[in-house]
Amino acid sequence: MSRIAYRPMARFMALLGLTLAATAWAAAPTYRVTDLGLPQGAVSMQPSALNDTGEVLGYADMVDQSVVIQPFLWSAATGIRGWDTLLTRGRNELGGLNDRGRVVGTHQDGQGTPQAFVWTETNGVRPIGALVPGGISFGSDINDRAQVVGTAIAADDASHLFVWSGTQGMVDRHPAGALASYGHAINLLGQVAGMMVLADGRQRAIIVEPSGHWMRLGCIGADNGQPCHSQALGINDRGDVVGVSGTGARSHGFIWSAEAGMRDIAAGGPYAGNEVKAQAINAAGQVVGSLMVQNFYRAAYWDAANGLHDIADLIDPADPLAGRVKYTTPVGINAAGQIALSGEIDGVKHAMVLTPVR
Repeated sequence: MSRIAYRPMARFMALLGLTLAATAWAAAPTYRVTDLGLPQGAVSMQPSALNDTGEVLGYADMVDQSVVIQPFLWSAATGIRGWDTLLTRGRNELGGLNDRGRVVGTHQDGQGTPQAFVWTETNGVRPIGALVPGGISFGSDINDRAQVVGTAIAADDASHLFVWSGTQGMVDRHPAGALASYGHAINLLGQVAGMMVLADGRQRAIIVEPSGHWMRLGCIGADNGQPCHSQALGINDRGDVVGVSGTGARSHGFIWSAEAGMRDIAAGGPYAGNEVKAQAINAAGQVVGSLMVQNFYRAAYWDAANGLHDIADLIDPADPLAGRVKYTTPVGINAAGQIALSGEIDGVKHAMVLTPVR
């Protein structure tokens, strides 16, 4: 295993950042709700990603089953706009969206093989290849330098974490000795959050540096001697990581930093006994994810100063949708504190954006 060297000044600045993040709010934010609506022919909408300009990537489930799904981009200025009708044929998985409007995801080619792609408004869909000729690849996230992280099947028939760029192509970043590895998120520095599978089958959250050096982040929440697992799902530009850890009996949402290590975001609070998952983190250290309440997964918010909250409790009471929506599955929180998530109204899934009003 390779270890990451952190310079003393970097450690100091990161620690300062944690202190500022912890004292930035006197109370948890209050949000107003923007429902992105249902375009004609859609029966439900789900978001996939949110960028710092406030754009949302997602897809609509369509009445016309020959279309299957319709990818969309949304902004406050343009509303919903569909893109690249080629992707409406077959199965598609949408991944990340960077601040320049580039999209990464996975599309089945003519032979039904999943292929990672990058989409731009100018050039449309560009497949980015695989680790072996004709192989399978999945695109998960893209940063503002157009670096892509994902997972591909390698020559050993195992899943390998990869990083792709237009200059270097697809680079295998599989940790030595792992049975499998998966790439989930990438920050502006090129640091990757993901997961490796150990020889004994246990899963471990990892961070991978641009150099290829990598580090296991540990595990929390072991119960009754059951094997403990962890996976990293999000990373911010300071290198703080969030994800989920625990056993098959219960999951714990975590935040990890180089200074403090891995911490349970529900520890010591009213949801300490609940199943929790941390999905995404912004530069200020605000985290979104989900928590189990009465056998139902609800959208959740966390910051160091205010702890873990059910997002439904943070909606402005004056908002017209207050009390009408079941909030689930947050996919991102941006630099402005906006959150993209799913919301159920009368049993129908809508894509929504929450904007802090204080």
